[in-house]
Amino acid sequence: MKAQHLITLLGLLVCSVLLVQGQSTSTVLTLEEAVRLGLAQSNQLKVSQAKHEVMQAKVSQYWNAAVIPNVSLNSGYSRLSNNITPYTVSFPNGNGGYTEQALNPQILNQFTNRLSVQQILYAGGRGINFFRSAELLEKASALDVEKDRIEIKNTIIAAALNLYKLQTAARILEENRTVLQSRLRNVQNFVQNGTALENDQFKAELAINQVESNLEELKNGIATAKFNMALMLGLDKNATIELDQKSLFASKNLLSLDAYLQTVTKRPDLNAATYRQQASEKSLAIAKGSYLPLISIGANYYENRPNQRIFPQQDAFKGTWDAGLTLSFNLSNLYTNKFQVQEAKVNLVQSGVQKELLSDAAQMEIASSYYAQQSALNKIELAEKAIKQSLENQRITKNQFDAQVTSLTQLLEADFQVIQSQLNLETAKIEAELAYWRLQKAIGQ
Repeated sequence: MKAQHLITLLGLLVCSVLLVQGQSTSTVLTLEEAVRLGLAQSNQLKVSQAKHEVMQAKVSQYWNAAVIPNVSLNSGYSRLSNNITPYTVSFPNGNGGYTEQALNPQILNQFTNRLSVQQILYAGGRGINFFRSAELLEKASALDVEKDRIEIKNTIIAAALNLYKLQTAARILEENRTVLQSRLRNVQNFVQNGTALENDQFKAELAINQVESNLEELKNGIATAKFNMALMLGLDKNATIELDQKSLFASKNLLSLDAYLQTVTKRPDLNAATYRQQASEKSLAIAKGSYLPLISIGANYYENRPNQRIFPQQDAFKGTWDAGLTLSFNLSNLYTNKFQVQEAKVNLVQSGVQKELLSDAAQMEIASSYYAQQSALNKIELAEKAIKQSLENQRITKNQFDAQVTSLTQLLEADFQVIQSQLNLETAKIEAELAYWRLQKAIGQ
C-alpha cells in the first residue's frame, strides 16, 4: 500500500510539473520597461550603432593620415652572376712598381636595407579637411543612431497601445456579452410566460453570436499582437503580456503649437543634416586644395652591402643617410580639377536644400501631430458624454422593455450603443496617447 501511495504521489507530482511547464508565463510591463527591452533587442538599432562605430574608425584613420609620418622599412637580397671580369687600373706603389686595383670588384652577395620617414608639410589643407569632414560625418552618424532610437521607441509604444486597445475591446465585449446573456434569460422567461415571441429569443441569441464572433476576431488579433510584442521585446513567445495601464496613460505636460515648433532644432535628423552640410563645405575645400602643390619632408637611412656611395665598393655593411624637402605640383589639376570643384559645389547646394526640406517636413509633422492630439482630446470629451447618454438610454429602454412597452430590438440597439460608446472612448484615449508620442517623436524626443 505504501508503494502504491508513493507511485500515485509521484504521478501527481509529474503531472503538476508538466502542467506548469505547459502554461505560458505572465509578464506585466510598464511602458518604460517595454521601451527599454525593445531598444535593447532591436537589430535595427544595433546596425545603426555599428555604422557609427565605422565612422569613428574613419575619424581615427584620417587623423593618423594627417599627423603621423609615413615610416617604411625595405630590405632585399640579390645573388649576382660571376661571369663579369672586373676592370682594373694600375697605380704606382712607390716602390718603382705598380699595383692593380679593381674598380668594380665582384661582390656576388648584395644586401640592401633602407629605413624611410616621410611627412607631408603642406597639401593645400586636404589632410586636415579630410579629418574635419570625417569628424562631422561621425557626429551626423551619432545623431542617426538617436533618430533610429526615437523611431524604434515610437514603434514599440504604438505596438503596446495597439495590444492594449485589442485587450480593452475584448474586455468590453465580454462584459456586454454578460449583459446580453441576461437579456436572453429574460426573453426566455417572457416566452415561457407567453408575453414574448420566439423571434425575440432568436434576436437575443443572434446578438450574442455577433458579439462572440467579434470576440473571436479580437482574440486572434490579441494573440498576433502578443507574439509580435514578445518577439520585439526579446521575451518568451508564449508569454502572456499585460501592460500597466497607469504607465500607458500617465499625465502629460502639453504645450502650445508655437512652443513645439520652437523645439524643431532639437531634432536629430535636422542636426545631422547640418553636420552633413558642413562636411560638404569641407569636401569643397578638399577639391580646391588639389589646385595647390604638395610639400613634404623626408629622410632615408641605408645599411647596404656593398654601399654604392663608397668607392671602390667593399664587401661590408656601411651605413649612410640622406634627407630632403620635396615639392610636387600636378599642373594637370589646374584644368582637370575644376570638374571636381564643380561637383563639390553642387553637392553643397544639394545638402543645403535637403536640410530645408527636412525642416519644412519636420514643422508639418509637428503641426499634424499637434492637431491630431487636440482632435483626440476633444473626441474623449465627446465619447464620455456619449457614454452617459447611452447608459441613460439603456436604462430607460430596459425599464420600458420590462414594462412590455417597447420591443427587444430597441433594447438590443440601446445595448449596442453602449458597447459602441465604450469602444469609442477607449479608442479616443489610445488615439490621444498615440498622437502625444508621435508629437514627441516629431520634436525629436
